[in-house]
Amino acid sequence: SETLKGMVEHLRNAPVREPGEGHDGPFIIAVGHLTSLVQEGQKGKRHDLTEIGSRFTTMAEAQANLMGVAYRAGARYAICSGEELPALRAAEPDLNYLVTAIRLPGKPARGQGRPVTPEEAFRAGATAIIVAGDVMNAPNSVAAYWAHVDNACLAFPDAV
Repeated sequence: SETLKGMVEHLRNAPVREPGEGHDGPFIIAVGHLTSLVQEGQKGKRHDLTEIGSRFTTMAEAQANLMGVAYRAGARYAICSGEELPALRAAEPDLNYLVTAIRLPGKPARGQGRPVTPEEAFRAGATAIIVAGDVMNAPNSVAAYWAHVDNACLAFPDAV
């Protein structure tokens, strides 16, 4: 539609802002492969890279390629799984990584192919984590929120 074309054109012409420069205009958050997607050979998973025709054999390679394209296009934030975060940090160290598919230890993956704990995400180099289902679907959302905070703090033992 014309509205969508206008939005895309506006984003293309928007000045690229470095982190910390303020957010008075649009900025791009890159999203790679969904966390329900897995690499070939991971048994029991619903979708894999080969099914979508990817030329990459590992999720880390596929994600690094997508994040590189996004960074060169002006993205400074990226949503990803913590599983491939070390490879992404090595490929594009200047991106801010927002990790999704967060689960507490021992909790079911609920459709996520590459879940990590809050602690694992931060130890891998996450800038922030995105916690949704575990908190929203919990009988006590406040307790669930604080359980995630407590687990995340394990990644920073000297700070607590």
